[in-house]
Amino acid sequence: MLRRWLGFVVSACALCVGQSAFAEGRQDDPLKILARISGAPATTSFSGVFVYQSGSFSETSRISHLVTSGLVQERLEVLDGSPREVVRQNDLVTCYMPEEKLVISDHKPHRKPFQALMPERLHDLAEHYRLTQGGHVRVAGVETDFVTLEPRDNFRYGRQLWAERNSGLLVRARTLNEQGKIIEQFTFSQIVLGSDIDPAALRSKYAANASEWKHRGASAPESRSEPFKWHFANTVAGFQQTAEMRRHFRVSDKHASWQVVFSDGLAAVSIFIEAIDEQQRPEVGAFQHGAISIYKRQVPGYLITALGEVPQVTVQRFADGLELRK
Repeated sequence: MLRRWLGFVVSACALCVGQSAFAEGRQDDPLKILARISGAPATTSFSGVFVYQSGSFSETSRISHLVTSGLVQERLEVLDGSPREVVRQNDLVTCYMPEEKLVISDHKPHRKPFQALMPERLHDLAEHYRLTQGGHVRVAGVETDFVTLEPRDNFRYGRQLWAERNSGLLVRARTLNEQGKIIEQFTFSQIVLGSDIDPAALRSKYAANASEWKHRGASAPESRSEPFKWHFANTVAGFQQTAEMRRHFRVSDKHASWQVVFSDGLAAVSIFIEAIDEQQRPEVGAFQHGAISIYKRQVPGYLITALGEVPQVTVQRFADGLELRK
């Protein structure tokens, strides 16, 4: 649960998107709206309160996000349950968990929540999704452009996105399963755009007292010293490999793991290949956590795990098609 929550809040640290580069009269083109959402480097300052829901899980958070001279500063505070806080400066993300007296730090690239839109792949989306501009809808007191992405096959989920019309800021997003039911969503209940943010709102509540807490990184440095010896016999149309890395997720790991990422420009699937001892009997099969589908398969000497915000058939296809090169 900690890894799932941390993954979400790290992603939520990149809610900001770029200012619109398109004229008002051209905003009805779905691809141009998606391009504005995609943004590239963040340039919009904002603050607000949003609610994240996944299955029966629901959580409210407050966020302040300031961009000045290329520096991105942000603080996210979870308002429900155990106190948690995430502070970001550019790609350095620090998570404070006061009840556990734990600090987790990691460097993460600029990512956006719910739809990791890749600018260079936007025009490919129309091959695998039906894109529809659904008009202008008022959300959290601001006017938005509403876009739907309906999958053309059973390997993807549908998406509904609401972007503030002037800045392109995403203020609501939904993920829909094969039956059209909402399985994950976030929405702002209140939001203020602009750089008039109190500097105190960006400072951690806990940093001054956290020097004696446990400190750890979310992942160890990556290593690519060994060649990748695996082959994907099964692929999914539209998904291209975007990353391949070898890393130790814990310093105590006896073996490093491979991670390979595929994306269609919107959805992403991660495949982890972990060396295990022959006597180990890990739990395998299909699992579901909200919008995240997980499939685990054991082969001699290895545990293969595929996961992503896609249907089960997609992660299973990737994992079952993974073979050692001969």
